[in-house]
Amino acid sequence: MNKQKVMIWVLIVGLISCCKPTLTVQRITTMPSSSGSDDEGGLYYALPMTLISVEIPITQTTRKQGDCFWDEALKERLGTKDAAVLIAKWKASRDSTYTFYKLKEDQIAITARPIPDPSKVLHVLLVGKWNKNRELTATLNELGQMTQGEMVNQDRTFDLVVQGVQSVAGIVSTLVVPKSAGQSTGTNLADADNFDLISIDKRKRNLIAVRAARTQLIQSSDNVGAEGILKRKLDELDKLEADLLSHLTFDETKTQVILRADILIQKTGSSPFDSSTPILTFSEEAKPILHFEPDAGTYQNEYLRQFADFNSTPAGGAEKLYTLTVSYTSGKQLADYVSEPPTSSTVARGLAYNVPVWARAKVKVKPKTDPEKIVAVATVAMPQWGKVAYLPEKASSTGFEFDPSTGSLRKLSIKQPGLTADQISKAGTALNSAATLIQPESLTAPLGKATRDNDLIEQKIRAAKLQMQYDSITQVKDKLTPALKN
Repeated sequence: MNKQKVMIWVLIVGLISCCKPTLTVQRITTMPSSSGSDDEGGLYYALPMTLISVEIPITQTTRKQGDCFWDEALKERLGTKDAAVLIAKWKASRDSTYTFYKLKEDQIAITARPIPDPSKVLHVLLVGKWNKNRELTATLNELGQMTQGEMVNQDRTFDLVVQGVQSVAGIVSTLVVPKSAGQSTGTNLADADNFDLISIDKRKRNLIAVRAARTQLIQSSDNVGAEGILKRKLDELDKLEADLLSHLTFDETKTQVILRADILIQKTGSSPFDSSTPILTFSEEAKPILHFEPDAGTYQNEYLRQFADFNSTPAGGAEKLYTLTVSYTSGKQLADYVSEPPTSSTVARGLAYNVPVWARAKVKVKPKTDPEKIVAVATVAMPQWGKVAYLPEKASSTGFEFDPSTGSLRKLSIKQPGLTADQISKAGTALNSAATLIQPESLTAPLGKATRDNDLIEQKIRAAKLQMQYDSITQVKDKLTPALKN
């Protein structure tokens, strides 16, 4: 699937002062309208969880016996063995129709996309008075601005995606060899009743005539001129032959679709993921059986119901059972050390973000008699289940960008001098003493004179910069002191 650019920017600009402004982040467990928190204003945002999609291409082929069936033509078209099998299938069918299915295992695809996590919907409030104008700005996508009550979350859904058509509504790309009843037949086949659907003998004669015409056209010594003209003539004869063969053997209809299973990764017991999720039972002789029911009202589509059956539990002895497994090695990834489970209280300090893990998603198939094998593999970055990490809630300014897929940090900027007025004064005094030994006028820093709160942040920034130079200046002072005494 083409991925939308989805990102969450949150910029918190604050000041550490005597007013002690703070940022309160609260996880939402009830609807805001029932808890009263909607009266407090603030910002709602959601961290994502991962939805894994498995796309399986399947072709449905239907062969219906022609109205002027001729077994010799069928043997010529399919071969003696396959012709005998098809005839037996027709005899077992009420309307001489046989439908079978093909699954392209080498084209099975695994993809992942984010959806809002209902356990990680957060409410952000600025608490305290500000002694200067401060700003809370956020840019969220349509999913990030959802509350729990607005979220639609399905454990498993089913999509029918038509190959080459951007739709999940069940539009079908059907390829049928047309019956060319109104086509011109050429000078050699000019009779008016040439395509009489009753006369099998006429169709046999016409088939022989079309093939003879093709041979004559290819071998003719007068066959000169543009290559395109010859090709068009041969194409016309090929279409006529295909049409005649469909009446003498069978009409074939092919429907190509992609079955897509959307599966939420769920935690069960001590394992962070389902050990194995059944997706599909497949047999060439019967409809595919999906092991998850489509949403009522969303996929009420007659074609979809005709194409596949639904059963939540795989039957024993299935021809082929396809399953999805997702796993990762716990205790050895960064997320196992830096994130923590949400506390019993829903109130935390600082903005929450996810720490991702790398997981391996595999589609396996277990044939009825052969050993199980892997048919598709993908490495997926996903949020750690049920755990988050927090940014510091107090800083002069904090800005970060969320990764759209995992809710982890993509960019981060934190400014936090963290120096008290007393520390600034002491640092200024020490630095002034050292600097005076070298350049009394240029390096003297009048940091000790500031008393007003409005000047405090500027002093902190200057002190932080000067503090970085202090060690090197001290070394110079130590070298110069003996010389000055002498």
